[in-house]
Amino acid sequence: MALSLISRLLWLLERRSRAKRYGIPYARDKGWKMPRQVRISGQLVSLSYPSDQGSYIAFKDVFISDVYWLDKLQERLVESILDIGGHAGFFSLAAKNIFPNARVHSYEPNSLLWPHIDSHAGQAGFSVFHEAVGCQSGRVSLQAGQDSVFTQCNVDDQGDVKMTSIAEAIERVSGTGMLDLLKMDCEGGEWEILNDTASMKKVRCISMEYHLFADKPLTLLRNKILELGFEIQIEQSDGETNGRILAIAR
Repeated sequence: MALSLISRLLWLLERRSRAKRYGIPYARDKGWKMPRQVRISGQLVSLSYPSDQGSYIAFKDVFISDVYWLDKLQERLVESILDIGGHAGFFSLAAKNIFPNARVHSYEPNSLLWPHIDSHAGQAGFSVFHEAVGCQSGRVSLQAGQDSVFTQCNVDDQGDVKMTSIAEAIERVSGTGMLDLLKMDCEGGEWEILNDTASMKKVRCISMEYHLFADKPLTLLRNKILELGFEIQIEQSDGETNGRILAIAR
């Protein structure tokens, strides 16, 4: 019981410390509300986001819980970051705070989110592409979920949204060099992206949310990541069908 209480206290203190870094008022989860501003690299950024539960959770996940482990990566040399599934731009904001000199490219195909992510990009200095990312270039149509974080892309030659290949997205942000950090939260699209073996060889670190399906279990994903030459540093389950992985190239 004592160890559990101590662990809980340490967990809470860590969250408070992280929130303070971003200028976010936070005492505990109960009754907490999203702020109107965050501090990024010493500058206040006015926040814009959809008023849905998914955005609330996504904000807290990135800025307070650090579910993509930016804190653990901050000692690494990170000059290029690719954010696939940018949503309102929360991850890219946090990434610019941890790595202020890095080039950050964020991809978001949902037009309903563009005003939010564009506002953040203009204030914090990262680049936004109103596109999906896949194994190959093409077009996609969007399938809306119960709120903004659950939008899925389906390959569709007649789709309204452009899909850029992962190879081109990496080249845009890193030139002909290596990509230091690939973040993915693309509602299952990560499976196709990981199929581009040549592009994955240019990636030094992957921080991703995974989505499992009947024909794509976690063991298959683990093996795929290992075969691509990565070592899985952290794996966290968020339920039966999704979770997060941090993997570093060997």
